[in-house]
Amino acid sequence: MFNISERLEIVVITYNREKYLKNTLKVLFADNSPVKMCKITVLDNNSSDGTSHLCETYQEKYSNFNYIRHARNVGWGNIALAYWGAKTEYVWVLADDDEYNWANWPQVEAAIKEKISVICCCNYLFNKNKKWQDDSLAFIQLTLLPAGIYRIKDFPDTVFRSMFENIYSNFPHMVFPVYAKNYALSVRVVDEVLKIGIHLEQTDCSYTRGSNREDLFPKIQTMSWASGFACICAGLNDRAFARETFELAVCQDWVYGSKKDLIRSVSKQYQDSRSWGNFADILGSVSPWERCLLLCSFCYRKIKSLLRGH
Repeated sequence: MFNISERLEIVVITYNREKYLKNTLKVLFADNSPVKMCKITVLDNNSSDGTSHLCETYQEKYSNFNYIRHARNVGWGNIALAYWGAKTEYVWVLADDDEYNWANWPQVEAAIKEKISVICCCNYLFNKNKKWQDDSLAFIQLTLLPAGIYRIKDFPDTVFRSMFENIYSNFPHMVFPVYAKNYALSVRVVDEVLKIGIHLEQTDCSYTRGSNREDLFPKIQTMSWASGFACICAGLNDRAFARETFELAVCQDWVYGSKKDLIRSVSKQYQDSRSWGNFADILGSVSPWERCLLLCSFCYRKIKSLLRGH
């Protein structure tokens, strides 16, 4: 008999958002929750609010609940630690502020029974643009952390090493979709289970929350969503797919900004020569025309900065 608690574990990452975490745990442990018997762990990035007390209350009540509080705020290293510590066949890493539609959960269980490597349980991008390939849309959808449920045993140790090395990119979890694409692992997009980003406009989702940004290395300080996604696309073996996916995610005006925003922000961010590595990733992900515009804009800002003595 199929038992979801033997196949799936859930990790919720959080930092100083007790109010949203409280609602998330309430939903996960509700009577109608299909995952209430799964191992559920909260990874706390050293919160200073009431998160500890909330989780200690759940620990007393539920034997399948685990609470880990880091001694330091490790930023989005918390994402990498969530996957690294998983021991069950499948792992689902969640944010602390999303909502769920359990009506479509049977599709997830069906995919788990079939041992699908990557299950995408959030599909709102598919309703926005139908002309692009489904695999491009799925890849971009999976940039949203809780959208992906991964069969961990299908990914070698090198993927986990790459995940830690890509923390700075904003998308450490994208090493799984990259590997799945490069090695043709099975991917399935199910009907919406996750309603992601319900509180995005009300909360700070930055990986630098709780840190002094000026103390971070320059490569991290200058990292944007666009440049981080370019770093991820650089790992794709299929360069045509990488360019199409980057074009869809960054150069269209409905995911990570518009082409105009990209050229303006990237050329401004990478005036400092210490960031050339990230800038090169972006140049390799755009069309020749956009590459020319970026280089011209970059050179203009660099010369202007030098003339001002900066």
